Amino acid sequence: MEFTDLVVPQVGDNLGEARKLSRWLYDNLGPDFPIHFLRFHPDYKMMDLPHTPVKTLEEHCRVAREEGLKYVYVGNVPGHPWEHTYCPGCGSIAIKRYGFDITGWNLDADNRCVKCGYQLPIVGSLSSSVSEERFLPVIN
Repeated sequence: MEFTDLVVPQVGDNLGEARKLSRWLYDNLGPDFPIHFLRFHPDYKMMDLPHTPVKTLEEHCRVAREEGLKYVYVGNVPGHPWEHTYCPGCGSIAIKRYGFDITGWNLDADNRCVKCGYQLPIVGSLSSSVSEERFLPVIN
C-alpha cells in the first residue's frame, strides 16, 4: 500500500497539513510507509487553478522526511529525481522510475540493495511484464 496526496494549489497545499499527515502516517503506519505528493494539473472542472509548482512538492517531501518517513516521492513530474526509490542504507537508487515506468531495478531476489545489502520493505518481486511494451497497437 501507498499513500498519495494530490497537492492542489490554493486548495490543499498547506505545509502544516502535510506535516500533520506525515506525522499521522509515521505514528500509525511506520517510517517505511510510502507517500507520494502528486502534482495537480488543471483539468475538467478545475481549469481555473494553476499547476502545482514543483518547489511546493519538494517542500512537502522535505516536511515528510523531517517527520521520519523514509519513502517520500514527487509524482506527476517525470524525470524528477524524487520519483525514484533510494536505499536508506547507502543512498543509491534502488528502483529507478520515469513517470509510470520502472527503468531500473537494483534489488536482488530478496529485495536487498545490490550495493549495500540493505533490506527494503518490499513484498514480491519485479513483474516479468515490466519490460513488455506498455502500449499495444489496436490494428495489426
